[in-house]
Amino acid sequence: MLLSIWLNELKFEAGLVGRSTHDGVASRFNMAQMALSQLDAIQLLDEPERSKTLCDLANKVN
Repeated sequence: MLLSIWLNELKFEAGLVGRSTHDGVASRFNMAQMALSQLDAIQLLDEPERSKTLCDLANKVN
């Protein structure tokens, strides 16, 4: 993921993508990082809390 973030920055600095594209990609990377870190913790939960927390995360991401 870090390589993707770096590449997004590099493309912006080189003028290959505009501010709007750069910011949108950066926002999606940040959301993905947040979701992945929460998924690790959610896996450890017991049902039904795991299912509810997954649904909450899905609603937050979407």
